[in-house]
Amino acid sequence: MKPRKNEFWALESVIIYGFISFFALLVLLGITSMIYLQRFSENSSWVTHTHAVISKLDHGLNFFNQLEVAQRGFLLTGDVSSIGRRDAALADLQKEISQLAVLTKDNTFQQQQITQLRRLIDRRILYFYQLNELARAMPADKLKELLRKDFIRKEEMLEIRGVFNAMSLEEQGLLSTRTQSEQEHAKDLLILFAVMSIAILIFFPLLLWRIQRDLNIRKQASVVQKRLTDILDASPDLIANANLQGDYFYLNKGGRKLLGIGEDEDITSQPVSRMRPQWAIELIHNKGIPTALSNGFWSGETAFITRAGTEIPVSQVVVVHRNAEGVPTHLSTVARNVSDFKQIQYDLTHAAVYDQTHSEVLRLFNANYDRAHILPNMLEILARNHAFPVSAVYGYDEWSGFYRLESAHAAPVDILNEFKLGHGVIGEAIQNNQTLILSELDELPSLTIETGLMSFKPKDIIICPVTYQEKRLAVLVLAASKTLTERDQTFIERLSAQLGVALHNIQQYGDLKLLAEQLRLRSEEIGLKNEQLLEADRMKSEFLATMSHELRTPLNAIIGFSEILRDGLIGQLTDKQKAYVNDIFESGQHLLSLINDVLDLSKIEAGRMVLEVEIIDPRALLQNCLSIIKEKAVAQRVQLQTEVSEALGAAWLDARKVKQIVYNLLSNAVKFTPEGGQVTLRAQLVEREAILAKTRHISGSHISGLGNDTPFIEIAITDTGIGIEPQDIPRLFQPFVQVESTLSRRFEGTGLGLALVRKLAEMHGGAVAVTSTPGKGSTFTVWLQYKSSSPETASGPMATADGMRPLPSSEPPHVLVLEDDDRAADLIRLQLEADHCKVTRAATAEIALAILAGDPPPDLITLDILLPGMDGWEFLSKLKADKRLAHVPVVILSIVADSNRGLSLGAAQVLQKPVSAEDLQTALCKLGFVKPVDQQPGLNVLVVDDDPKAVEIISTYLEHANHAVLRAYSGSEAIHIAKSQTPDLIVLDLMMPEISGFEVVEDLKLDKRTAKIPIIIVTSKFLTPDERQMLKGQVLAVLEKSEFNHGNFISEVHRALAGKRGRQAPRKNKGKHGKHTDH
Repeated sequence: MKPRKNEFWALESVIIYGFISFFALLVLLGITSMIYLQRFSENSSWVTHTHAVISKLDHGLNFFNQLEVAQRGFLLTGDVSSIGRRDAALADLQKEISQLAVLTKDNTFQQQQITQLRRLIDRRILYFYQLNELARAMPADKLKELLRKDFIRKEEMLEIRGVFNAMSLEEQGLLSTRTQSEQEHAKDLLILFAVMSIAILIFFPLLLWRIQRDLNIRKQASVVQKRLTDILDASPDLIANANLQGDYFYLNKGGRKLLGIGEDEDITSQPVSRMRPQWAIELIHNKGIPTALSNGFWSGETAFITRAGTEIPVSQVVVVHRNAEGVPTHLSTVARNVSDFKQIQYDLTHAAVYDQTHSEVLRLFNANYDRAHILPNMLEILARNHAFPVSAVYGYDEWSGFYRLESAHAAPVDILNEFKLGHGVIGEAIQNNQTLILSELDELPSLTIETGLMSFKPKDIIICPVTYQEKRLAVLVLAASKTLTERDQTFIERLSAQLGVALHNIQQYGDLKLLAEQLRLRSEEIGLKNEQLLEADRMKSEFLATMSHELRTPLNAIIGFSEILRDGLIGQLTDKQKAYVNDIFESGQHLLSLINDVLDLSKIEAGRMVLEVEIIDPRALLQNCLSIIKEKAVAQRVQLQTEVSEALGAAWLDARKVKQIVYNLLSNAVKFTPEGGQVTLRAQLVEREAILAKTRHISGSHISGLGNDTPFIEIAITDTGIGIEPQDIPRLFQPFVQVESTLSRRFEGTGLGLALVRKLAEMHGGAVAVTSTPGKGSTFTVWLQYKSSSPETASGPMATADGMRPLPSSEPPHVLVLEDDDRAADLIRLQLEADHCKVTRAATAEIALAILAGDPPPDLITLDILLPGMDGWEFLSKLKADKRLAHVPVVILSIVADSNRGLSLGAAQVLQKPVSAEDLQTALCKLGFVKPVDQQPGLNVLVVDDDPKAVEIISTYLEHANHAVLRAYSGSEAIHIAKSQTPDLIVLDLMMPEISGFEVVEDLKLDKRTAKIPIIIVTSKFLTPDERQMLKGQVLAVLEKSEFNHGNFISEVHRALAGKRGRQAPRKNKGKHGKHTDH
């Protein structure tokens, strides 16, 4: 509190007038006697004063050395108590300097030295504070290295000691001078009296000046004191002064704010019991204050209580202050709030537990790939290290959509074993792949935690989905014995993410093992089948060789000896004998030709027939064939004509096999042409497009094996014979088949000739076709690839086709389904429409007969035996008794499947219900209505999924439906394959790493080459309305893996591939060719 101005000047006046009165008194008492005594006394006091100054200088230097030692001790050892000793030494040093300033106030030199000393000490103390902050952040070894490099500024310390020494020398000089002066006083008494008088006259103004200066110094000290108080108030720490009993009489603003005490409140009125908890009061009084009194200071952890009742932990230091005699006078204390530090320490401790659990679980995941091992051990680790005594893991089956219990720890006996996504408390909780904490457990009254001594309800239950790249794998359910924090939730989510990676790795490892085992089994199976095929091929080769030898040997003898007899080489025969021998010779020749045909056909079907191509002149070859058949034509009075193009030059062909083709066709033409008829042979070069245009409306064409090379040699043989009925044309090129049994009796032959012609033509990369008008004649046309240059392209064997029944190219087969059960009829209809058949349905035999009586006969009839009214057996008998309908093949599809009876009544196939699509398709293949799966034109389907097992499942379905499968296991690989190979269809999963299915769809639709490829989505991802809207118009269908089945999938594939094959696959109830009619 500042003194008022009038009080200040009143004090100054008293001092001035008092000295004036004292001077007047001294003059009155006698200058002479008093001068000596006064001078002697004054000189003695100055000697004592000088000794006091020297003592203070020694004490000051000693305190400075203590300060330096304490500071160095803190830097070397980090002991916080050294700071207290340093601060105490500093206080004592400042106290000694203040006293020196008073004692040497008459000595200008000493005052200058004191000023310099204060400046040096202040700078030294400031540097110590900076050095302490640096020491706290610097490693100990580096700090010691810096100390060895004079990092503590020894020159400053020596400079301070030099000031002390200079002041000490000054005082020693004064002491010597004053002692000498005291000795001279006796001698110079008179002089001293005069000098003392003069000195008094001079000293009194100086005294006034010194008093004025002291007052100024006091004012400056007051300012400094205020500045220090402001600094203390600015500190956030609690800084206080207290008596020796611990009662505060000063508290800075930081302490008042910490405790909630107002700035204007009197701190002395605040009892300590309201500011500290009881244990802190006992600690301070029983240990803190006694230790400070004995050692000078005490430090430790205590606590304060705020006005709001909150206990705040602090780190506190108590320092004792003593007077000049060393008697304790009061206490100072500094306390820092360590609440944040305590919280950090608590967090670090718990984080260490979390890290330890993660480390243990990761070691478990990396050490084993068995789900049955890692899941229970993981739950046991959670129960041991954390407050999760009860827990369970449910694995997700994406094909069924169910979560099933895989492992549990300390779970109740009635724990839920499985649940469906979106059903129940857990199922709804993980619907959107979000972690859920259930705190209101009233809805789960039966869930308890058993300890052996008692049971209690869990505080919380946390449900955390386990996923890998948005793919559901499992769900982790944990019952906690304490309330869960956000940190606990983060820990569980992090653990679930690691578990997702581990489960994905285990799944990949299992899939790899499964694929390796399947590969091994498939390799063994292929090896075994190869051995069986090699053995069968060897046995067939031996059989053919044996048959060739055994049949040809006696035939050669028969033909040779009959020729000798016919030519009369061993004597002349009668006309009758010549006729008989000629019959024997011609029959032997015919039989040898038939045997050769059989052996050649067998070689072709076994893939053992190899073309032996060479450069030949087709025109010469054709003339040679005509010359061979000419004798037979002349005998039957059939005229032969040729029209061979001049452009037909030399080509690479197998001469023997081409001759065999032409001879067979010419022989048949002459054989079936009556006397006076005509056979014409035409040959020319044509392009492939012209062949396709010509055969588009020819029902008897076989152009499936037609190659891509152009041009082709076209050989057409036209006769004016009996012709062929349209219904017989499809059977012409089947082995061992003649169009009518009456013809087999009128014209000899086995029916192998045309079958062999077709096979040999296809070996040449060609095809065969026939057009005929009954009673007017027929034209058989053969196309052979025309290769006029490089022989390499024609030197190898060419693939042969099978003898499957030809299908008309313009209309699908018409099937009459006779079935009274609507569902069964619909199933058969769908199966037939999948094979591109036109279906008509009749519910009773009577309706079926009415349909057959009015419409053209169907190509095939499927028949149920158990029918209302007329049963199936009776219908079959009536059907076969009708000559117009007897040729229609019948396939029995019934629960009552008597194969012997059905086949004896004329059924072509007998199948017992339930009949699979594969069984029905096999029956159609055997009857020639559809090609076998391995011969249907293949379509490429790209299957994309990051799960190899899912790829193999879908690929199996597609391969079984005769589709070529391309496999991709990532989005980038799928895009690359789609753009490079352009598949006919893409089956796509949405959840994949790096590039998702959504991005694949977007990328493909932006590229013109892939924009029109149909896409079917098969995924386990739960699609939001926005995602479905995003896919709308981009994909054909979205199938859930949990609802995936073979029938639905194949139906979608057929719908997607409509128009990709020669005939369009029908859509349900809407196909162009898959029309059906119910009766």
